[in-house]
Amino acid sequence: MYLCAIKDEYSKRVVGWSVADHMRTELVTDALERAVRARGGDCTGIILRSDRGSHYTAGVFERACARFGLRRSMTFTVPQSDSNRPLADLSPLPLSD
Repeated sequence: MYLCAIKDEYSKRVVGWSVADHMRTELVTDALERAVRARGGDCTGIILRSDRGSHYTAGVFERACARFGLRRSMTFTVPQSDSNRPLADLSPLPLSD
């Protein structure tokens, strides 16, 4: 079973959620629709923060966010060579000659 929960960072409450036996885009779009309904349908300008999972980068999810007026924000990608460096030390790596 998979759970997708959307939390309002201001109130610290889960405002939308979905449970399914798969981790496809419908899981997150269902949670998004519940969150929008819980907020009364008006979400224009609200920022939705997520990781870069395929279900959050899918065109279906992008269109759902646009339909509800949500602004998407995603985590940055850490290069594989930086995966063991602390986040505070993510200065650019020197280029090879």
